[in-house]
Amino acid sequence: MASLKQQMMDVHRISEVIQTYAGVTESKEFTYTHGGKVPAGIRYHIHYTTTKKEVIMTGGTHNSNSKIIERVGDNTSTYSRYVRLKNPKRTPYPIRIYPSPKKSDYTSGRINRYFTQLANDIQSSVFEVSKTDYDTKNSLYRFFEVAWIISGKRTDAIRINLSTINSVSRIRGNEGFRKLVFPLQLWKPTKNTSDDIQSKLSRLKNVTPVEPFEYTPPPNIDWSLGNRSEMMYEEGDDTLRGSVIDPATGNIVSIRNLTNIVYGEDGLPIIGFINGSRVDIP
Repeated sequence: MASLKQQMMDVHRISEVIQTYAGVTESKEFTYTHGGKVPAGIRYHIHYTTTKKEVIMTGGTHNSNSKIIERVGDNTSTYSRYVRLKNPKRTPYPIRIYPSPKKSDYTSGRINRYFTQLANDIQSSVFEVSKTDYDTKNSLYRFFEVAWIISGKRTDAIRINLSTINSVSRIRGNEGFRKLVFPLQLWKPTKNTSDDIQSKLSRLKNVTPVEPFEYTPPPNIDWSLGNRSEMMYEEGDDTLRGSVIDPATGNIVSIRNLTNIVYGEDGLPIIGFINGSRVDIP
């Protein structure tokens, strides 16, 4: 039989999570695995091992004087249960995801979403996981599931999802849930509905048509940098050489300051914008 010191080392070596200051013993609540009752008022901590077992030890934190204890009434000590396991199958940790609903999901209008948090720390982050991880349910985590509206009427999605957010967030430990989601997250309007048409109109409002115009540069401007065909990328530099005229001010500005540059078939720039004004690149 392994010595007490060796048992302690074995448990500590395979610990995945250690919950410090897990509690204080009460009278006749615990006994030492090597014999004897544990007096009241002793702080203890808990080791969660890779075998997914719980091992309780004395001391608010793990130290060289910690001893394995077991609750009175257990026929077999925690440590004995875990050492008898042969080749235990390790449950994978849940992985954080962001869902990608399928077309069929949008047709049905709703999906189920799955979330988790460390079981022994309600201050830890809540995050979303796959259904596989939810079904596996790693014992070191707690899990919960919510129904989520992703299509249909916009007002219905806001009302129902907001109600879900409020009700779930009221549960102890779920306060961080409302930081992850918002009522219209993942929602899309049903095709050809008023919401869909409104969404398309809104996108069109954000497009500002620009009428083509001829620009005659002021005289006496030094075009020593050459015309468009002479512009090129400097070796080791990703900015274009060359300058154009800002039509609003008449000042010479570098092409690198233009936005939304349009390139011709030859790969050279032909149009750009500065401060909302179109500039034809010579």
